[in-house]
Amino acid sequence: MEHNLHRNEKICFSLDFDKDGQLTDQHLKQFSEFTHFDEVYIASQQSFLVSDAKKIEHIRSVSGIQIWCDVTRAAVRSLVSRPNLKELFLFQLKPYGKLVDFEKAQDLRYFSCLYDLNSDDLLEIAKLPNLNKLG
Repeated sequence: MEHNLHRNEKICFSLDFDKDGQLTDQHLKQFSEFTHFDEVYIASQQSFLVSDAKKIEHIRSVSGIQIWCDVTRAAVRSLVSRPNLKELFLFQLKPYGKLVDFEKAQDLRYFSCLYDLNSDDLLEIAKLPNLNKLG
C-alpha cells in the first residue's frame, strides 16, 4: 500500500475509501514509520466514524487533516486531539452528537466544515485557544 504515501517535499497520506478500501494494518504500519505527516487526506462516500478516527491516532504528529465525507461528531473529538494539528477541514458533520474537547486542541489554528455546523458547534469551536481562521 506504499502508493498512499507521497514524499515530495512533504510527507502526505491520502486514501479514498471507495477506491482503496478502509484503513488497514498496512496503513497503520506506514503511520508508525514517520514521526510526522504534513497532511492526511481521506475521501469516501461512507461516513468517517470513531473507529476510523481511532486508527488515525496511530499517526504521532500531523499538521493538516482533510476528510471529504460525512464525519461523526464523536470522530471529530479524536481528530482534534492529534499532536501538532494546525488545520482541520471537514466536508460535513453527521447530524447527531455533540462536539467536545476543542479547548484541548492547543495547536489548531484553522477549522473548516462545509456543511451542518450548528450554533452549539460554533460555541465549542470558539473554545479553540489559538484559532486564527474559521472556514
